[in-house]
Amino acid sequence: MYQAEGVGKITHTDTRWINDVYLYIGELENKITNRYEIVPFSEDKDFTTFVADSPAVGTSRGILMYMLDSYVWNFTNESGEYEVYEFMARINDTTYITRGFAFWNKKKLFSWAVELRKIG
Repeated sequence: MYQAEGVGKITHTDTRWINDVYLYIGELENKITNRYEIVPFSEDKDFTTFVADSPAVGTSRGILMYMLDSYVWNFTNESGEYEVYEFMARINDTTYITRGFAFWNKKKLFSWAVELRKIG
């Protein structure tokens, strides 16, 4: 098990929510970066779509679903080799928890359990 530390910055525009994520994991020397461009939820739907870009796996497309205080993400890269399932729940105004699995060619690559805290 590794400790993780990272930063996420969310920018809202009229047509996209842009989530830039930088993550450092334990003893790994490389920084993991991801950029998610999410289509804002429409008033009559509890799901939306997004595109994610990562230097490690390329471009992915996915769906983001919302219910009560929780989100579920699912996305796959363009080659179909990389796939992610993630659950995120709101604990309070400044804290979320997330749990997820990543697969490579239908085999488990890694999983995670993270607490996210808003700073500032």
